[in-house]
Amino acid sequence: PPNFVPGTWLTKKHFEVLKINKSKFLLPKEEKLTAWVLKTHKYTFLWAKSENGQFQANYIDQVIFPTVKHVPWQEWNIPVLPTLMEDVIKVLHAKVATGTFKCSHTVPPLTEHILENFRSRGCYGLL
Repeated sequence: PPNFVPGTWLTKKHFEVLKINKSKFLLPKEEKLTAWVLKTHKYTFLWAKSENGQFQANYIDQVIFPTVKHVPWQEWNIPVLPTLMEDVIKVLHAKVATGTFKCSHTVPPLTEHILENFRSRGCYGLL
């Protein structure tokens, strides 16, 4: 690909703002190729809100995306037999006092976040 030559749409200032190879990950040829692609597809990028356009209504019908109203999830208590209730409460208080259990209302981690701990083993996620 040719060297980057600033144009009317993709100026030198705009190109520098993009910081194409900030981490020095790309090879020089790849950096040139990226600059060439950006310049070739110059009208794909907006530099100001005023440059944002819309399709004309007589060409494309308006699209309405159906949505489902969000219902927040609720945390339900785990059912415990009434005869075991006192024992369970004692065990839970003891675990909290020793620091084994900590109060948490967070969602369990995604499988992708813990895969490093299970290298070369099967690991499945639950929803």
